[in-house]
Amino acid sequence: MEADVETSLKELSDDSRWLASHYAGLRKSHPGHYVAIKGGHIVGVDRDLKRLLKALSEKGIDPAESLVEYLPERDYAMVL
Repeated sequence: MEADVETSLKELSDDSRWLASHYAGLRKSHPGHYVAIKGGHIVGVDRDLKRLLKALSEKGIDPAESLVEYLPERDYAMVL
């Protein structure tokens, strides 16, 4: 069980790094969409989160084990 958790965390970390290194290109090609990443690959893209999660499940991909990120159409400034 502990090995499974470690493996899942490593995969999530790897996918997070992949997303960070491809973020600008993904935002350019999929603005306003949710993107799902698994194993360093895009496994789904949709404007609607529920539809994306359903599509992942239909492909046999557990959404809970995928990195899902929203790609905004424009930059936002956060004021604290």
